[in-house]
Amino acid sequence: MGIVKNKINSVNIFFVIFLILLVSLSFNHFLLFHSLVELFSVVISFVIFIISFYSHTKIKNYFLVIMGIAYGFIGCFDLFHTLAYKGMGVFSAGANLPTQLWIIARYMESISFLIAVWYINTEAKKKYKYRKILYILLLVSVLILISIHFNIFPDCYIEGKGLTIFKIISEYIISGILLYSLFLFKKRKKHFETYNYRMISLSIIMTILSELSFTFYIDVYGLSNITGHVFKLLSVIFIFKAIVETGFKRPYDLIFRELVIQKNIAVRNMKEIKKKEEEIKTRYEEIKKLNHQLENIIYLTNRISITSRQGIQKFLEDVLNISYDLIEEADYGSVSIYDGRQWNVIKIIGYEHTMINELNKKRDLIFNSKENLFDLDIIKVDNDDLYNYIDLKNISPETRDFLEQVAEEIKESIFFDLIYLDNKRFRLSLDISAESSKVFNGNNERVLKAFRNLVYIFINLNKTSDLSDDKMDNLFKE
Repeated sequence: MGIVKNKINSVNIFFVIFLILLVSLSFNHFLLFHSLVELFSVVISFVIFIISFYSHTKIKNYFLVIMGIAYGFIGCFDLFHTLAYKGMGVFSAGANLPTQLWIIARYMESISFLIAVWYINTEAKKKYKYRKILYILLLVSVLILISIHFNIFPDCYIEGKGLTIFKIISEYIISGILLYSLFLFKKRKKHFETYNYRMISLSIIMTILSELSFTFYIDVYGLSNITGHVFKLLSVIFIFKAIVETGFKRPYDLIFRELVIQKNIAVRNMKEIKKKEEEIKTRYEEIKKLNHQLENIIYLTNRISITSRQGIQKFLEDVLNISYDLIEEADYGSVSIYDGRQWNVIKIIGYEHTMINELNKKRDLIFNSKENLFDLDIIKVDNDDLYNYIDLKNISPETRDFLEQVAEEIKESIFFDLIYLDNKRFRLSLDISAESSKVFNGNNERVLKAFRNLVYIFINLNKTSDLSDDKMDNLFKE
């Protein structure tokens, strides 16, 4: 990590020294300063073009494809601008030609950047698109050169007067295009590494400042021209660090950035798919459970249909067994019959007869309380909070002590009563031990309520048959 940082720092130090030397040259040797700045820009442009040319079949980021091709032509126009500059002696056209070539290169750069940012998400046949862009830029470049040769292209500089209106307005238009491109670029920054995004953004900003500096100079060797080229140099350095430096040091980050994004999207999609699969699996388990419960209901219906013909005791014992099996949270269970005077325990699971009788007394207190809980089909009681169900001030100290003792042994109870004859009813109760961590849930109440309704149907169907009043009386006498 330290080696990488040292290399990066050495590159930055080189650029700082290079920039200071060029600026110092500009005051006494402007032509040399201008040539070095422009040639450095041309070299960088051609390097970007080469990277794009040899890797365009692998690049998934369309921005790099378009800008890579465009920088090849931008570099050519910058090279012509450098050779045509006043004092170079290559062309004898004065200051107008190099200014025209400059404005052409900047138009091409800004418009290419706008198009590249606009189509950054495009996925197409790369070879076809690459050639199409190449041919379009080649055709435009040839037409522009022809227009300059035949004096069709507008003048940009007039000796003795300075910049033309066309040149000044063009610089503002180019700045506007770059500013809008920067806005779009910010909205699409997810397609770039943070470092590359910052470097390209700084390059655009420096280019805008460069263009604004070139809007008011009169002398091609003037201070504003020097300032404009310094900003141009900074723009080239930033684009170098964003594309060229990254292209050689971390080529896969640059070329396959879009693949990384697609991979991240695929990972997110896989997580969503797995989440949906879990939801489907949960739904399937619920349906499977419901199907199992439906099968149980059919089985229980047949089972109760048989036991209901074997007398009230057999019937109620079976009702308790079934309820205890249905509600897995229950530790204890009991079923009792009330004859209008006292409770008679038919069957218990897990605790003593004496406790059941006292519990039934306690539950009678609940029925007689002001809570009107008797209207409920299923009653669920938290034995630790008796004040919610019973007014303890109106009961004897002995009963109160017993209820508190019950609360120490039984944490929760869930029970229901069904009236069979005029003053006779039976009660089914399921309880959880005070030492257990389990609790009755809403599903337990729903299942028990459904089973209660099934029992109620069979009781009413058999009132005049085997579950007769005489058999009930005989049961109590026993």
